Amino acid sequence: MKSLKTNIKLFAGLWFLILILFGCSIDTDDDSGDSSSKKPAIRGLTVTFNSNGGSPVAQCTGITHNTTITLPPNPVRGGYIFYGWYTDDKTFIIPFTEQTIITKDITVYAKWNEGSYTNGTLPDVSLDEKLRIIADRTDVNTIYDIPISADTVCESYDIITRGINIIIRIHSVSNSNIKKISVNKPSTLWTINRNITLVLEDIIIQGRDDNEYVMLNVRNGTLELNNGAKIIGNINTASTGGGVSIFDYGKMIIDGGEISENEAFHSTSEATYGYGGGVFVNENGYLLMKSGKISGNGAIWGGGVCIMNGVFIMKGGEISNNEAWAGGGVFLRLNAISDANIYFEKSPALDSNSSGIIYNNTAYGWRFPKTSLTSQVAFWSSYRTAFYGPVYYRSEPLEQNDTISTKSNYGWEGNYYADEIIY
Repeated sequence: MKSLKTNIKLFAGLWFLILILFGCSIDTDDDSGDSSSKKPAIRGLTVTFNSNGGSPVAQCTGITHNTTITLPPNPVRGGYIFYGWYTDDKTFIIPFTEQTIITKDITVYAKWNEGSYTNGTLPDVSLDEKLRIIADRTDVNTIYDIPISADTVCESYDIITRGINIIIRIHSVSNSNIKKISVNKPSTLWTINRNITLVLEDIIIQGRDDNEYVMLNVRNGTLELNNGAKIIGNINTASTGGGVSIFDYGKMIIDGGEISENEAFHSTSEATYGYGGGVFVNENGYLLMKSGKISGNGAIWGGGVCIMNGVFIMKGGEISNNEAWAGGGVFLRLNAISDANIYFEKSPALDSNSSGIIYNNTAYGWRFPKTSLTSQVAFWSSYRTAFYGPVYYRSEPLEQNDTISTKSNYGWEGNYYADEIIY
């Protein structure tokens, strides 16, 4: 990542020069630590369960503010599979689990899928050909298991299907002998589309150092990166997403997988930019991190993760040792907070220690006064260009009209919905 460091530092120098030429000033006063913005505790909260046609589930009442609950037994519904509770009906993007912290009365909704999954069969052909066969089938609720016995070079391909609720599980034959899958020319390996869930386990998606594209696109489909799965070594010189790009209501769940040593960086005589060295989220994309690692990636905005518009839920795992000009670990654009939901279910350790969930990341650009703000997590204020605000811990999704707040002159004003201030 040596060349990326050089380019990021060059970009930082040019940015400062622009600010000086145009008369921007920096006020070093930092009043972001005022704890008066904390929301007062509320007791006796209620969770209401809407089973969406399933068997009734009793309310959970008398809940203490800022605590969790044990979920009741799952409802049942003839001919359907229960897929969990969600805080948003119809879209089912934001899960409600036993790790969700309760801060107000809330209604959650059951998600159902019809029928049960069956195992699909495929002939003994190449991986490319297997994906084409799946695309032509009209199966419903079908799982295709594809073991990989040797390192494989594939063509770039849009993974699609004429069926409904198709799961494709790709993994090495043995978890003690992990195999690699790569793309045969500079391009995106796979784009995951509607009605497809791609599950990667014990497999390496090997990027290219001469690429101009993100390695995996998640477009209205779902990508699950489970134990032993890695997306590594892709250099995207077209700017958005080194490892994975999630958009158009696509979903990604990281549960034991790893995204590392990827870069998103584009430089011309006219502009220098790059978003999300590890993962880039836009256009109502959804990223849930349960466990695993995003590490050693680089970009201009968001070395590990860049959220432009969408949902980011971090329950566990780690984002560490990434590099950027701003937001070495995570970069969040302000209008993404207004338009969707971005929050941590654990308060991040934003320091140089090897503890917590976001740590030891580096930013070479502008830092919020007296903090290492942009090194770990940075918010961009769309309304006050060229400045960053402090970081907040939000334990549950924002409602439509909620805004994160700050007293800082360099952030944005709001209504004190944050649970606590990190910086």
